[in-house]
Amino acid sequence: MTNRQRWTMTILTLSALAVGSIALAQAIGRIAHSHARTAVVLKELDTLEQSIARLRQEAPQIQMWRDIASLCRRVRLEPEGWHSYPVFISRDLPWEEVAQSLLIASNALPRPGEYWFQPLSMRVARADVPRPSSLDGENTEKQPLAADTERYHLNFQGHFLTPNRNQR
Repeated sequence: MTNRQRWTMTILTLSALAVGSIALAQAIGRIAHSHARTAVVLKELDTLEQSIARLRQEAPQIQMWRDIASLCRRVRLEPEGWHSYPVFISRDLPWEEVAQSLLIASNALPRPGEYWFQPLSMRVARADVPRPSSLDGENTEKQPLAADTERYHLNFQGHFLTPNRNQR
């Protein structure tokens, strides 16, 4: 073999080795990408399986709510079946009237008139009642308030709902 042939064989061998190395590096890169993609797909599959299991557990509750909604439609418990009367009270009241308002808001009373109260907000705080001034100059700050002057500030907001008689 001549020197020229040796050099040609060496160059061809090195070229084949370089092409093979590049092909091997690309194949390894594709394998690494495939492993990463497989891990992502497996994680998504696990998430989907958990979601399916959760939905299967919630299926009885969903069916219960569908049954309740169907029952509400049958007995006309829809917004169109009710008249709404907004209520907003903001004033000082004696405790008896505050207690009565709380009882109404709790919907605990039997109501022959078929009304319902839907509270939106309520706040009760002791009101500052001015003390009567003394004519003889005594210090009235130390005198306790009489029970009948004890008042409470009531902020009360909501809606009274009554059935729409035309719908029934």
